[in-house]
Amino acid sequence: MLILVVPLLFDHINISFEVNSSEGGKEANSCASILYRMYSKFFEKNKIKYKIISIDENSNGINKVIFELKINKDLGEKIINESGNHRFIRKSPFSKQNKLHTSFVTVDSKVIKKHKKIEVYDKDIEISFFKGSGAGGQHRNKVETGVRLIHIPTGIVSEAVSERSQKQNREIAYKKLLERINNIENEEIILIKEKDWKNKDSHGFGSKRRTYKLDSSLIKDEKTGNSFSNMNKILNGDIMEIIS
Repeated sequence: MLILVVPLLFDHINISFEVNSSEGGKEANSCASILYRMYSKFFEKNKIKYKIISIDENSNGINKVIFELKINKDLGEKIINESGNHRFIRKSPFSKQNKLHTSFVTVDSKVIKKHKKIEVYDKDIEISFFKGSGAGGQHRNKVETGVRLIHIPTGIVSEAVSERSQKQNREIAYKKLLERINNIENEEIILIKEKDWKNKDSHGFGSKRRTYKLDSSLIKDEKTGNSFSNMNKILNGDIMEIIS
């Protein structure tokens, strides 16, 4: 059956961008805050429109933050490639022994595609009638007062049988049908960058994206093998070099 829900195409795309503390407890929360700040500054410096959809914080830092970005396609593809595990190694401020700790922060970036408005025409609605059942008296059980509407392009079905009048039920069913179609219009399809976190044993040492050795001011890209030493500049949002 043909579904008339077609993604809109723009020069800009919308992206859901999540930063989640993973393994490492307080350290992971603290390091998630570092990434949160880094990406926020990057968005601001590059005039990327963004809003924070939700943020879950505690006294140690960030548990989870979700951004929604409006970004040009080329840069958007680079942001999507930020998905993966970001490993942090440093002497933890939470450790009395000042030992090196390893913690993980996950980034999950997804493209959001919204749909065109669905036009509803009477010719696309199939209507049928049926006898009511249950409470309501013999009139309802013998006369076809129940109404069933099918929107042929989407296959959405709406029924009403609560009233004694066929006309009233038809009005109710039609209203329900429009509501359900409207829900499809407002729904967003999320295309995940081929990552199913639920099937992974851990967010830890697998799927590494980048390693940040904070005490030695060294960042290593685990995909390319490239290393970067300008730690302060990068953590302050100048990340174009490392995401290119």
